[in-house]
Amino acid sequence: MRGILIAIYGKIINEMADKDIKGILKEYRTVAVVGLSPKEDRPSYNVAKYLKSKGYRIIPVNPNAREVLREVSYPDLKSIPAKVDIVDIFRRSEDVPPIVDEAIGSSGCRRRS
Repeated sequence: MRGILIAIYGKIINEMADKDIKGILKEYRTVAVVGLSPKEDRPSYNVAKYLKSKGYRIIPVNPNAREVLREVSYPDLKSIPAKVDIVDIFRRSEDVPPIVDEAIGSSGCRRRS
């Protein structure tokens, strides 16, 4: 992973200006989608499908899927051989902190206090 990791917890997203979010989405194009489901009726599937249709590279992260949206799925973030710009997490809130820690550890970024 390189450069940037954005972990958005309710309060932080309210502090980010739309122009900042748009800037991030223009500059960074590879998105690891943790919890991406192969089921078409799930929000994770539809978000990833939309991002892919807009030219983003999607990397599914789901230990129970081999492939999602015609992309190889990885069991966890550390197994991804490519550089990841953004981590999009579709998991229960109690499962999120260790995923954020894994992403930060892989990227060299520091957690914001």
